[in-house]
Amino acid sequence: MRLSYDACWQTIASLLRSHADILSVIAGVFLLLPLLAQTIYLPPPVLSSLSPAAFEAFLGYYQANILPVLFVRLATLTGTGCLLALLLAHDAPTVGEAIRRAAHMLPALFLADVLLQILVAIGLIALVLPGLYLIARGVLTAPIIMAENIRNPIQALKRSFVMTNHLGWQIFGLIAIIMIVTWIGSSAALTVAGVVFQLMLPDGALSLTRAFIGAISPTILTFVFTLLSAGLYRQISAIKSQV
Repeated sequence: MRLSYDACWQTIASLLRSHADILSVIAGVFLLLPLLAQTIYLPPPVLSSLSPAAFEAFLGYYQANILPVLFVRLATLTGTGCLLALLLAHDAPTVGEAIRRAAHMLPALFLADVLLQILVAIGLIALVLPGLYLIARGVLTAPIIMAENIRNPIQALKRSFVMTNHLGWQIFGLIAIIMIVTWIGSSAALTVAGVVFQLMLPDGALSLTRAFIGAISPTILTFVFTLLSAGLYRQISAIKSQV
């Protein structure tokens, strides 16, 4: 069984073309704004090295700001759930219906996200490669929750592993290609924009501009990863139905 990168990319492009306006509004409200608020009021420390001191500072930040960080995560999960509802639901929900569905499934999305992050963290600590492989195997968990109305996060995670059986490294390859290209492209564009803004804007506006630029990058990555997971779900579902 082979995964067609081209077919998956065409699926993602088709989804984006069909829902571009609505998706951009949802991403702005539920992804960009919460991340922008965090960047302005509670900027996380920069993990510049893999030293114990850097990790200690990183963990200390989350321990001291657990509630606002949790709120931001719940907001972004609501946004991704809403995006997936719009992309994958068969009954073409309105934006309001998609938001309600995402809010209704938020506990499942959150618990599944926690479970998957724990598994990936264990894999990364072990030998790195197992963690990367687990990212690929669990990539369909959120689409499954939203498309199939599965409220049990363990059941959704198991179903993702079943659907991605024998496809793990192929999926990881596609994720790596798209996310690396997205990261490089967005980083380059934002760096240029930062230089231009620094030259044009007064000092008083620079801090807000830097915060905005800092929030855009993770927003783009989350948005692209959500589109990618939806495209993978559609293609793998089609492959499984033909077997």
